[in-house]
Amino acid sequence: MKANVILTIVILLAVVAVSYEIGRRKGVQTAIVKGDAQFRIAVFHGLYLTAQRGDLASVQSNLAIFLLGEVRAYQYRFGQETGTNFGERFAEAKQIADRVERQLIPLSSVLTNVPHSPNVKITIEQEKK
Repeated sequence: MKANVILTIVILLAVVAVSYEIGRRKGVQTAIVKGDAQFRIAVFHGLYLTAQRGDLASVQSNLAIFLLGEVRAYQYRFGQETGTNFGERFAEAKQIADRVERQLIPLSSVLTNVPHSPNVKITIEQEKK
């Protein structure tokens, strides 16, 4: 009798632990999806307002950067898309992303005090007074 009670308690604790973990994971996934949705709404709202002002060059520039990010993320996660209806559209988007990436300015050229060579040693000395 005592063994049955202990076994029942152990099973109930296991069920509670599994239920808790499933709920926790669902909550984390919901938070990620919510954050992504909030980001997209903010971006699209900003693009809409920019288009409303008539600054189509800015809209195109922003969309190009977002497209670059999405294409690279898709490639990293899923690889190259071929042989599907989406494959043709993805190939066109990749061409745009490649062009945008070529036009980006390297960070090393923006930082004027940092040499471009990877073999350079940088030392900082305190001025003598």
